[in-house]
Amino acid sequence: MTFRRPANHQVCIDDQVMIPKLVIADTFWTRAVGLLGQPSLPEGMGLWIRGAASIHTVGMKFPIDLVFLDRARRVVATSVNVPPGRMRFGGLGAESVIEVQTGWLEMTGFAVGALVDISRVP
Repeated sequence: MTFRRPANHQVCIDDQVMIPKLVIADTFWTRAVGLLGQPSLPEGMGLWIRGAASIHTVGMKFPIDLVFLDRARRVVATSVNVPPGRMRFGGLGAESVIEVQTGWLEMTGFAVGALVDISRVP
């Protein structure tokens, strides 16, 4: 997978690394493009779309799992195995969303109410 921005952040819950490689989409263009055109999402990699309470998977080639966060970076909703051509809303309080490989949420145990720490890695 190729992004114009580096995957130089990680996602932790209770000091445990949940997503080791995170790309941040925080401009109009990076949010609009998202994962479109990507053949897949590698294991351990995610895309954090800031300023988005909802997403769509129109034009995508693979399903994804979603983690919706509020301003305090608390998980307010999750959605698993979202196929291409769908829309998902994070609900009240959602301010951003992390897109990850399908199955990642089940494997890592993300839960509504968990406080997420997003930090830069060298």
